[in-house]
Amino acid sequence: MISISTTSASNYNLILNEQLLSDAETQTARISRSKTLDGGCVIINNGVQDADRTFNYSVRTSKENINKIYYLFQNETLVSISNETGFFHAAFEQFQNDSGILGMTFLVKESI
Repeated sequence: MISISTTSASNYNLILNEQLLSDAETQTARISRSKTLDGGCVIINNGVQDADRTFNYSVRTSKENINKIYYLFQNETLVSISNETGFFHAAFEQFQNDSGILGMTFLVKESI
């Protein structure tokens, strides 16, 4: 289950059941590798940050909810997201409506 809302008070607060290929647990590290002149390499690992996360959701929902989510996609810079891993500020990267199955991708800014 996920909750999506504006970062300020509004009527655009939604609770959706996850379905299909939802992914809220994949996370990457801030890591880089540079070649050295001696044929080796230097690996720099700056750890893992919430800002490196991407949430992908696929849900079946009502036309009313799809319209609300599309409004948020078009008009909100950041939204608040709550899921099984925590509470976050995130930006919509992608919105896709395929006959009532809604695909959404969010880029996490921070944990709140």
